[in-house]
Amino acid sequence: MRIGKTSAIAVAVLILTAVGACGDDAEFVEDSSTTGPMTPLTPVPGATFTPYEGLLGDFLITPGEVGELVCDEATVTQLESELSAAFPDLEIFVTSCAVHVGLDAGSGLSRLAFAGEPHIPFEAPKDDLELVTIGGRPGLIAHPPIPQIPPRVAILERAPDEEPGILIEILVDPLPGSLEAALAHVERFLETKPQGP
Repeated sequence: MRIGKTSAIAVAVLILTAVGACGDDAEFVEDSSTTGPMTPLTPVPGATFTPYEGLLGDFLITPGEVGELVCDEATVTQLESELSAAFPDLEIFVTSCAVHVGLDAGSGLSRLAFAGEPHIPFEAPKDDLELVTIGGRPGLIAHPPIPQIPPRVAILERAPDEEPGILIEILVDPLPGSLEAALAHVERFLETKPQGP
């Protein structure tokens, strides 16, 4: 199956932002309509809100700040092989710190390994952050306070113990029904995997 144009754009943004998370000199994407899940929301002129910062459920919300990613080759290769097995008909993109796949309905998914606390760099008011359970795992949905910005989702696939933790992050197309479609893909993937520590 070939990914659509909007899915390819979402994956490209996810790749750019993951590279930015690993490189000190990389620049984040500035277009708020295509901001990936590893960057803060880009402010829209005239819009004002106070982003929430602090612990929320299993997540540490740190606006604009990404936590420590685990980028060794063995870890990233494992992330890629598991995602490829779950989505055999979709093209997987691999960067130094993450793997990415374009879903239908124009959404994109990234899988990242991390150490320490699961930092989530979303910038949104607390009232727009929703704690959910997705495939038996803790999840966080950032409902954008600004219509031009698509929803973003973070899922704690595996909490860190002896192994690195794993986060799934989704950039959701703003079209109606895209969030539900993206979450259905992730739920099917997670239900096939043990939860681990």
